Amino acid sequence: MMNIDEYGIAAESWDSSVQFRIKLRVRLVDNKENIEVWKKTIKEEQPVSRGVFGLGGVAADVITAMTLSELSEEEMIEGFSQLADFVSDRIAERIQRDFIKAHSD
Repeated sequence: MMNIDEYGIAAESWDSSVQFRIKLRVRLVDNKENIEVWKKTIKEEQPVSRGVFGLGGVAADVITAMTLSELSEEEMIEGFSQLADFVSDRIAERIQRDFIKAHSD
C-alpha cells in the first residue's frame, strides 16, 4: 500500500529553480497473516530540469518559476506527465533498494 501525504512544486522566487517535492508512506502487508512486513516513509525533493518540459539545454539545467509560468497548457501537461514518470521510477527504485537492504541481514 502506498499513501501520498504531500506533493507539489515550489520555488523561493520567480528567478529561482523549481523543485518537485513528494512525501509518501509505503507499507507491505502479508495478506495471509494480516501483518505488516515492512514500512517506509519516503521524502524526495528533485530540481525540475528544462529537459522535462522539452526546453533543451543540458539535462542538469533547472527550470525557473518564471520560465514555467510562460509555458503553454500543452507544454505543462507534457512536462508534468514526464516529471511524474521520472519521479515514480525513482521512488520504485528507492523502495526496491530499501526493501532489499532491510531484508539482507
